[in-house]
Amino acid sequence: MIHKFTKFALYFNKKKYWTLSDNDTLNIESVSGLYFLNLKDRLEDKHYNKFDKNGLPLRFVNGKVSYNYTTICSYALANWQLYLESGDKKHTVPLLNAIDYLYKTGSSTEYCDSGVFLYSGNLSAINQGQALSILARAYEINKNENYIEFAKKIILPFEVLIENRGVKAHFKTVNNVFWYEEYPQTPPKHVLNGMIYSLIGLREIYQVMPQLKIAKDLFDQGVTYVEKTLHLFDTGKWSWYWVAEGDFNYKASAMYHNLHICQLKHLYNLTGNIIFSEYANRFESYSQKRSNKLLAGFALLKNKIRLLN
Repeated sequence: MIHKFTKFALYFNKKKYWTLSDNDTLNIESVSGLYFLNLKDRLEDKHYNKFDKNGLPLRFVNGKVSYNYTTICSYALANWQLYLESGDKKHTVPLLNAIDYLYKTGSSTEYCDSGVFLYSGNLSAINQGQALSILARAYEINKNENYIEFAKKIILPFEVLIENRGVKAHFKTVNNVFWYEEYPQTPPKHVLNGMIYSLIGLREIYQVMPQLKIAKDLFDQGVTYVEKTLHLFDTGKWSWYWVAEGDFNYKASAMYHNLHICQLKHLYNLTGNIIFSEYANRFESYSQKRSNKLLAGFALLKNKIRLLN
């Protein structure tokens, strides 16, 4: 309940739900470094408040307790931050627990029996991307060669179209653009934050496993896809959470708008492509106007009602 109130309060104050990590705080050298978001904040605000007997964080969905890949991975990444800042190896335990969970629960499909597809109810490019982010860091700890083959399998769904139960879809309104879909469905709803999370995972796995050139290729291609479509996610006063084909666009909440800004700043840091900095600054300027925040809140409420009907 406190967590939901914090998100709602973003429409009325100047606080930010997400902030970028500061690598100057590290005591441990790391190739992949901190995750781009300061996830220690999520530990401090009790975002993770229920766990199973093995220490895996659980999530409440529709009143039921469930396992969720993004919750498990983000908890591992938050603890990785504590490890790099403190040097205490106890904070690597959630990371290795998460890897064990990926091994136990990943599955293949009839279209791609050599891939690992991570379903939390549905397949999602975020699941695949954040799994790569934690796998990169686990590999830094123990150099387990089996992780390289496992990473290859997690990457494969990015090459499989959604009609074949992968996470890749055509962005039909822009020529020669594909999207790594947070919600693989037809017609697709292209989610900006899910795409960028995917790109970050692909880049991070290539950082520590340079033999996986396919990850670099998918990252480079994906960066170009985001560059070509960013204008479609700009309402002129706010950002769209998704741009849909054959359906309505969905306005980002204040929390997701803040996330878009952080993600775009990070993409700029990774690529040096000025367009990402320009849109990050533009979106940030939108959020500094209270009228834009309130209009975004009303639009979000309207869309949530629309989805219920």
